[in-house]
Amino acid sequence: MSESINDLKIGVLGGGQLGRMMIQSAINYNLDISILDPHSNAPCAHLTANFQVGRLTDRDIKQDTLSNAGNTNPLGLWSDGTMIWVVNNASGESSSDKIFAYTLADGSRDKDKEINTLNAAGSNVPIGLWSDGTTIRVSDIVEDKIFAYTLSDGSRDAAKDINTLNSAGNNRPNGLWSEGTTLYISDRSSKLFAYTLSGGARNAARDIESITLKITTIGIWSDKTTLWVNNGVGVRAFRLEQQEGFVSMRDFLSNNNRSVRKNNRSAGSIISK
Repeated sequence: MSESINDLKIGVLGGGQLGRMMIQSAINYNLDISILDPHSNAPCAHLTANFQVGRLTDRDIKQDTLSNAGNTNPLGLWSDGTMIWVVNNASGESSSDKIFAYTLADGSRDKDKEINTLNAAGSNVPIGLWSDGTTIRVSDIVEDKIFAYTLSDGSRDAAKDINTLNSAGNNRPNGLWSEGTTLYISDRSSKLFAYTLSGGARNAARDIESITLKITTIGIWSDKTTLWVNNGVGVRAFRLEQQEGFVSMRDFLSNNNRSVRKNNRSAGSIISK
C-alpha cells in the first residue's frame, strides 16, 4: 500500500468527550476526521469541519437489511473494496452460522457470494474474518481453530486450516489480520499470536507481546502502517514499523514527546513507552 498516514479518512460515530480527545490528538497528524452525532452541540462539533448531524442508526448497510437476511448477530467482517463479507454467529440457530455477502456501494445482499458451510465444517461459533482475496479465513472461539474457504465459490479448503492454536496458548481466537506473510490472531489477551500465512506454522518470533499492547485484544485491522486494536471498550491505534524483518509498533495517537526505548524481545525491536 503506497498511501501515507495523512491519506487516511476516519469516520467516528458519536461526537462526545472521547471523540473530542481523539480528535485533539489526531490533529497533530493532519488526519481527516468526520463525525456523525445526533446533537448539533456535541463536544466534537467545532473541532472538525466534517461534522454531520444525524442518527447513529443511519448506516450504509441498514440493520433491518441484515436482520431480514438472517444476519442477526454480525461479528467479523472483511471487504475487497467492492463486496463486504460479514460472519454471523447465530447463538444457537446453527443453520444461520454463515458468512453473508453485501455489495459495498449500496448494501444490497449477494447470495451467490455467501458461504453456508460453516456448521458442516465444524465451525459453530465463528468470530473473525480475514482474506487475501483468494482464501477467506474464519476464527472459531470454541473450536480454537482457523477455518479456510475459497472466497470465489465458498468451498472448503481444509489444507489451509490452522489447527495448532491450543498448543500455542492461543485459546480464544477473535480478530485476524495479515500483511501477506504472517497471520496475526488476537485472543482476548494482551498479545497477538503470529503464524506463517502460507502453511499455518507457528512463528512465535513475530508475536506482538503485551509489553507493547498493554490492552486486551479482540478486533484488529491494519493498513500496514497503523494497527487498530479493539478491546471491547474502545479502539487504540499503534504505528507499525518494519525492522530487520520483524513487525514492531508504538502507540500512534499519543504524545510525540513520549520517551522511546527498544526492547529486543519476541516481536523483534519493539518500540514502546
